[in-house]
Amino acid sequence: MSDYTIRFTSGDETELLGSFPNYTEAAIHAEVLLAHRGYDMDELVRGEWEQGRLLIWADESDAANDAGAKALCSVERC
Repeated sequence: MSDYTIRFTSGDETELLGSFPNYTEAAIHAEVLLAHRGYDMDELVRGEWEQGRLLIWADESDAANDAGAKALCSVERC
């Protein structure tokens, strides 16, 4: 099990997600957290795990050809 954090791109807000067996479980938890903040879970787009982080965007149009500037947050291993 590893600890993961969620880093929001607006502001410089970081929140501990908790301990999960893998990044997929951490990403699911992050998506639930985003849904509680008003985002549509069915629209969220998850990137690939790269450079120690996983990006999540609000929808396909934000994710298209974006290196992370439009991402809502990143999930990162502590």
